[in-house]
Amino acid sequence: MSAIVDRAAAPAPTGLRATFTGRYNASPASVPGGESVLNLSGSARIPSLGLVQISGPLASNPSLPPSPTNTHGVFTLVARKAGGNVVTLVTGPTTDLTSRKPTSTQLNYTVLAAPPKLASLIGTEGVATLSLRPRGRSGPAGAPVTGQFTLRVVQS
Repeated sequence: MSAIVDRAAAPAPTGLRATFTGRYNASPASVPGGESVLNLSGSARIPSLGLVQISGPLASNPSLPPSPTNTHGVFTLVARKAGGNVVTLVTGPTTDLTSRKPTSTQLNYTVLAAPPKLASLIGTEGVATLSLRPRGRSGPAGAPVTGQFTLRVVQS
């Protein structure tokens, strides 16, 4: 009698958990009452995926009444080892993306698309805390703001 050993491939992750760091550039609204836009670019090392890059825009309109979903955007995670990109929809409360003081905002995310190796992530939801540390605290009103960000991502 011989035994058969089933060697399944390592399971794909069932959720996102990472701490991304990088740089951001935030531009104030181009018209009164418009949205400010923050673009970020960074990376994180994720077990089984290696270096994963993140980029994307966030927009928010701080002149509107507080709203739990006023801040919105789409982040793309480039996971070369997984063979493709993970696309996430991000929403959160109204926030001033161009603040010249350090800030933190809790965001919610939903995974919209992923490569076949990470297909189990599609539809998962979670929270992420975005912390912004602007460079320099002074500058002309209405000027873009640059700095460092940390994005801590966990699945709900």
